[in-house]
Amino acid sequence: MRSGFGIGRKRLLGALFALGFVCGISYCIIRDLFISDRGGEVEAIVTTSLSEKPLKGCEEKEYIRYADVMSTAMKVIVHSKSRELAAKVTEAAIRRVAEIEKKMSRFAPDSELYRLNQSAYKEPFVASEELFTVIERSLEFCRVSDGALDITVVPLIDVYKKAALRGTPPMEGEIKDALKRIGWQKVLLDKERRSVKFAVEGMALDLGATAKGYAVDCALEVIKSLGIKHALVEIGGEVSVCGAQADGKEWPIGIVDPRTSHRYLRRLGIKDGAIATSGNYRRYYKIGERQFSHIVNPRTGETSDSAVSVSVIAGDCFSADALATAVSVLGPEQGLALIKKFAGVQALILWKDESGEKTFETDGFAEYAR
Repeated sequence: MRSGFGIGRKRLLGALFALGFVCGISYCIIRDLFISDRGGEVEAIVTTSLSEKPLKGCEEKEYIRYADVMSTAMKVIVHSKSRELAAKVTEAAIRRVAEIEKKMSRFAPDSELYRLNQSAYKEPFVASEELFTVIERSLEFCRVSDGALDITVVPLIDVYKKAALRGTPPMEGEIKDALKRIGWQKVLLDKERRSVKFAVEGMALDLGATAKGYAVDCALEVIKSLGIKHALVEIGGEVSVCGAQADGKEWPIGIVDPRTSHRYLRRLGIKDGAIATSGNYRRYYKIGERQFSHIVNPRTGETSDSAVSVSVIAGDCFSADALATAVSVLGPEQGLALIKKFAGVQALILWKDESGEKTFETDGFAEYAR
C-alpha cells in the first residue's frame, strides 16, 4: 500500500520530469509554487506563470499551472476563452488540495489525521465531516478487497523504512509484531458522533492510497463549479478529467512503460473519467542490493514486488486510486475478479514473477486504446 504524504518542495522538479506519462501535452514551468499556512487559513502562494498555448480550431486556449502538494507535483489544465478565469480556477483548485493535505497528512503535526493517530486508541477522536467521510469510504474499499487495501498498514510501512535505513531486510519478528497492530476491522466508527477509535494500541491510519485520488476529484469539482467544462487535474500520477478537450477530442493519457523511458505501455483517450497507476517502479525501498515495492501486503507483511504496474480507469479518482493499490496486492487473477465487481471500471496489469512477465487486462480496457 502506498504510504502517506507530507510537504516536499525540493522534489518538485524531479517529480515533474517523472510525469511523462500524462497527456502527451507540452508544459513550461517558470518558477516554483508552494502552499503555506498563515493565521490558520490555507493560502496558495502563486509564484508560477500560468502558461498558455492556442488550440487549433478553437476559440479557447489551453492554460496550465503546476503546484507542489502531497510530496509530489500537481498539474492543472483548463481550456477557456478567458485567461482571468483560468487563473482563478487553477488557483482555487490548488487551494482546495492544500486544505485536504492540511487535514489528511500523516506527518504534519498540525494535521487532523496526525492528531487522530496520536489519540484514537486512548479515546474516540471526533473527526471533521470531510476526514470522517474519507476514512469511512476508504474502509469500504478495505472491506470489498478483503483487506488487500488496508489503511491501517502504517506499522508495516515503518518496519520497511527502518530496514531501509539500516540496510538489512526486515526480521520475521518485526513483521509479526507489526501485523498485530494492523487490521481495518479494528477501526471503530461512530457515525452519529463522527468519531474514530482504535481497538489496538499502536495503530495508525495512512490515507496515501485514497486521499490523493480524493484530492484530484475535489480539485476537479472546484474547477467545474466555477464554469470550466474542459479540464484535467493530476497529482502524482492520479488523473481525473472533465469532459473532452475544447476541440471535442478525448484527453490523451499515456501509461509509461516502466521497462523503458522511451515508450508507453498504452496510449489512451479518456473523457469524464479518471485513471490511477501504481507500481513498484515509481516508489520503492532500497534495502542492501535489493529493491522492495512500497506497496505492502497488509495480510502477509510482504511487499508486492511482482506488481510492476497497475492502472485502473474509473468514474472517479478515489475509486481508481484505491483499486490500483488493492489489485497490486491481490495479483492478476483475484485483482481482475475484484475489478469486475465495479460497473464501468477497467484495469491493466503488468506482472512479473518467477514464471516471467505478463500483461493482463479487463475486457473493456482496449476500448480506451488510441
